[in-house]
Amino acid sequence: MNLKNIFKQYYQKIVFTYALFNLENILLLVKPLLMGMAIDGLLSGSYQELIQYVGLYCLAMFTGISRRMYDTRTYTSIYANTASDVIIRQNGKNIGLSKVTARVNMSQKLVDFFETDVPVILTTLYTSIGALVMIYFYHSSIFTYCLLLLLPLSIINTYYGGIATVLTQKFNDRSEKGVDIIEQNNPKHIRKFFDIITRLRVRISDNEAIGFFFTELFVIGLMLLSLLAFYGQSQITAGEIVSIFQYVNMYILALDDIPYLIIQLVNLKDIQRRLQE
Repeated sequence: MNLKNIFKQYYQKIVFTYALFNLENILLLVKPLLMGMAIDGLLSGSYQELIQYVGLYCLAMFTGISRRMYDTRTYTSIYANTASDVIIRQNGKNIGLSKVTARVNMSQKLVDFFETDVPVILTTLYTSIGALVMIYFYHSSIFTYCLLLLLPLSIINTYYGGIATVLTQKFNDRSEKGVDIIEQNNPKHIRKFFDIITRLRVRISDNEAIGFFFTELFVIGLMLLSLLAFYGQSQITAGEIVSIFQYVNMYILALDDIPYLIIQLVNLKDIQRRLQE
């Protein structure tokens, strides 16, 4: 059982959810542009741009609602079938109950990848690349600052991603022994098991938090440089400033998701290896 097999089996449903998601993201990407135009329009006494902005906002909202309702129905059905397949396949190989139970729970992560992680990845791509393109047309200096931010973030994410790989493997190793330890009904072993699980969860979370901290230090630098880029530029309009900072904020939020994505992808790689045993 792996991501490729799940996608092949349910590709029509999954592709449709992503089609709705792509439409929603395209609409959201245009919002800062229309917001800036609406502000400049209002300052000059025009309501036309504001009406366009409200119309776009409503369309994006209804698209998002429809996508979320369809997502829930699609992925709950996929998980039910996937979990059943995992149990049947693992039982057929005479794998112990503890490992089967853990791997059924792990199979949920595979479905979650399509439901949660892929949308996060797509959003990161849309908001980072799309925002960069829009920033380039507005202000070339800020565009350069955004690109330079990628260098330190690549180093940070590579380092903490390596630590996440080791911790995730240890966590999944312990999780597979859970049912066996519970069946032994030894209070000392049970407490020790959950103490180890707790410590590993904390270490994984701390690793992500530390990576996020160093990322935010460079993000603060980007925001300061972006503000200073407007110094003495009286020709730029209020609406353009709002639009630029909306896109800079979108870019930053996209980069903030990278540590989370690294941990999820590392975990998925390890889970797929176990489910294929």
